[in-house]
Amino acid sequence: MEGIWYGSRLAAKLRDEAPSAYKDIRAVLRAQKELVKVTRTLCPILNYKGV
Repeated sequence: MEGIWYGSRLAAKLRDEAPSAYKDIRAVLRAQKELVKVTRTLCPILNYKGV
């Protein structure tokens, strides 16, 4: 979450899955280009975790 602000004293409670647990969505879609047509690309602007 580079460039994302978070309260450092809450960091342990905000821990999420490792980024390496996810595949690059663009690589997945390229591999499936014969099966899918990309019409929109969404970008998350907020990741909220209740503490």
